Amino acid sequence: MKEEKSGPLILLFSPREKVRSILTAGFMQSDYRIIDATTSYIAGIKANQYLPDLIIADITQNNIKDFLFLSRLERSTRTRNISVLLSVTPEVKKALDKIREEVAPAVEKNEEKRVHVIEYPYNFNNLVKKIVSILSEKSGDSPEESKKPIESKKILGERLFDPQVSILDKLRIIEGTVEKQWAFPFTVIRSLEVIGSEKSCYTELAKCIEADLAATSAILSISNKVHYASRYGRITNVLDAVVRIGFNDTRNILAGLALIDVSPEVYLQYGFKRTEFWMHSLATAIIAEKLCRNTKIKRPELAFIAGLIHDLGKIPLDNNFTGIFTRLLEETTNTISSFYEIEMKLMGFSHAGLGHFFSTNWDFPSPITMSILNHHDSEKIINTKIQMDRVIQESVYAANIFSKAMSLGHSCDEVLTAIPIKILKELGIPEGPKDPFLKKIFETLKLYYEYLKISAEDVVLDEPQRNTKDIRIFVVTSADSVFHPLILGLKSNGFPVIITKDLPEIEKGKSAVALFIPGKDSPLDITLTADDSEQEKDDTSILKIFLLDGVETEDPKKDFTKSNILMMNSNHIDLRLVLQIIEDYYYATTM
Repeated sequence: MKEEKSGPLILLFSPREKVRSILTAGFMQSDYRIIDATTSYIAGIKANQYLPDLIIADITQNNIKDFLFLSRLERSTRTRNISVLLSVTPEVKKALDKIREEVAPAVEKNEEKRVHVIEYPYNFNNLVKKIVSILSEKSGDSPEESKKPIESKKILGERLFDPQVSILDKLRIIEGTVEKQWAFPFTVIRSLEVIGSEKSCYTELAKCIEADLAATSAILSISNKVHYASRYGRITNVLDAVVRIGFNDTRNILAGLALIDVSPEVYLQYGFKRTEFWMHSLATAIIAEKLCRNTKIKRPELAFIAGLIHDLGKIPLDNNFTGIFTRLLEETTNTISSFYEIEMKLMGFSHAGLGHFFSTNWDFPSPITMSILNHHDSEKIINTKIQMDRVIQESVYAANIFSKAMSLGHSCDEVLTAIPIKILKELGIPEGPKDPFLKKIFETLKLYYEYLKISAEDVVLDEPQRNTKDIRIFVVTSADSVFHPLILGLKSNGFPVIITKDLPEIEKGKSAVALFIPGKDSPLDITLTADDSEQEKDDTSILKIFLLDGVETEDPKKDFTKSNILMMNSNHIDLRLVLQIIEDYYYATTM
């Protein structure tokens, strides 16, 4: 990542180092912020993560198929409105027009407005004029006026990356930069304290709310919405509002409002959009609470609070330090690693540890603080002795993965990990969440988004659109029951998923993906040949993906279309990468 700028953010994709170097230097001179990508896979992942104002794609005769990554951008609700400028030769433009007619007729209506072309040779000044025109048309204003400089405390955070500084000292450095008013609101903490009193909890909660003018206004407004409105008329009393809404929903709504307060957009750095952050947090909270309720344990409401603030440790890293968050994100996307892994690698601690540090200072109950600390560590969760504490932690751990797989909001990566069967069994979902459960999650989210006044433009909660391409996903396993979050991710992206013990014969000319989840004693369905050139192409109509323990993560620079056999670490699956591999493989076998 280059030095911090305040202008529009441009994602520059080119496999040619010289082109990247020249354009990067020119753009930074013009105060643009630049991130670059050498492959279409990395370009797609970075587009999804950073949501740039514009993507510039250098398409030549040597990489003409990279044009197809536009199809993946179009299919994603996060990236479909990003403007793209293709830099091409006249010959390539003709070829691209032909490809668009043959394989991407549905990329289409929206593409006419967002995809632009500039032909070689061109002068850099003309390129800048083209960019200004595109961004002005997109925003309805000039880029300079539409982009405000990022507000930051400009605090040097290099000590967070210094291995000579102890972890405790690093946490204290962060604590020292946080303003005194940055604390989880008293209203929410007090509401947790009054849960135990069956007779007085409504009255006590109402008193908590009445002490907070903003909370009073919000709860009264929500109690009079259509969902809660009744023939008894408009409510103007807080206690009556709490009774009408219900204790649990009132407490959850307060917590949701509190999260918005402590994570405002004012400190936003690109790649970490606040609205999407707490949409992911809210989805995790709702899923976690419902998982807990299904187990019949006491106090499932603690899972909601824990799920809501499980990622809160990311906020001060973004708010209070210049360059820290962008460096972490850059390393995450360049290596296709989880944000948690990169934090541990570069700083020695993670947002989970930082969130635990703050929630402990807020005197939150132990099940909440430990859920925050362990939401990436299934082994520690499984070894928790007290059942209630263990189940709450399990629910937050699983809910975080489910919400990522279902693309409910967005955190800092889309890396999915296998969920241990012990956790799935204790939560009562050995085969993963079923459709009725997921439908209930969507219904609840829609209500909460209404209560919290999330714009319809910020959230897509429609049922997944059926994939229009003639491609099916077969999950092949010898186990009686099997679940991997990737299955949920594929379903959420509209792919028909069929679970089977034997891969059926695929009709010639049809494309299919076989997702193998073998048991320890199961042989791999791979044909070996004497010819190395044919070694990985035993059936070009089937893309075989093996989810295995302990294998190395695939190199993001690899050309995945040259092989129809992929070995992937079941505990490290980047959903964006898999979707793009499937998309590219489909085009490679049908063109």
